[in-house]
Amino acid sequence: GGAVYVEDEADSTATDCIFDGNTSDLDGGAVYVDDDEGSMMARGCTFNGNTSHRNGGALRNKGDSTLINCTISGNKADQMGGAVRNNVGDTKISHSTITNNTAGNRGGATSSGAYVGIRNCIIIGNTDNSGDGHHNFTGCVDPEGYNLVGDTTGAQCKPWQATDIVNATYSGLHPLGDY
Repeated sequence: GGAVYVEDEADSTATDCIFDGNTSDLDGGAVYVDDDEGSMMARGCTFNGNTSHRNGGALRNKGDSTLINCTISGNKADQMGGAVRNNVGDTKISHSTITNNTAGNRGGATSSGAYVGIRNCIIIGNTDNSGDGHHNFTGCVDPEGYNLVGDTTGAQCKPWQATDIVNATYSGLHPLGDY
């Protein structure tokens, strides 16, 4: 990870922090959780302008990661998961905003081969350059309700809940900045 690397059975917690402008030549522009026994908890954090030259512009997860009340915006992965790439463990995201992230291949917001649970999140305006239309998601997403979501193409696993607003076309969100 460009800022934090969590290995083996380690547990990491970040509270009210800013991960801004980090770069990883491999995975996890800001954070890389590299073990199925490791974990990362981020609460009240901002992930902005991070770059991974492979997967997970903000976070690459192979363990158990939880993001609560976070803003994930303006991150880039050259391959999969402009914001988050999860392929082994569980990622839970709640009360968070994921917007304006870009993946070179798949999943501008999330790319997953494992569980990604989302609850009470805004996920809109992410892009990928694959040409297959999976702008926000590719792979397994478990919507747990109360989400505002743009394009849902590519989201698999479980159906959207009645409390989710899906395929929204405009949320009024702009890139992070001083306006």
